[in-house]
Amino acid sequence: MSDKFTAEQICKIIATCCEKPMEYGRPITHWTQRELVDELIKQKVVESISTSEIGRILRENDLQPHVIVTG
Repeated sequence: MSDKFTAEQICKIIATCCEKPMEYGRPITHWTQRELVDELIKQKVVESISTSEIGRILRENDLQPHVIVTG
């Protein structure tokens, strides 16, 4: 886990990426790292975060919000 962010922040980051972007008023179907950064800052979950840090958190938690699952 990152020492840059609290456990609560990490949980909110993960929870946000598991929600649909449209629930936050974003006209996209799947999160990009850039969109997640923008939303997390907008929601004041974090003061700042890089796209690479978002990617690392997602990888560590085996999350791929940009992948479309069909079937």
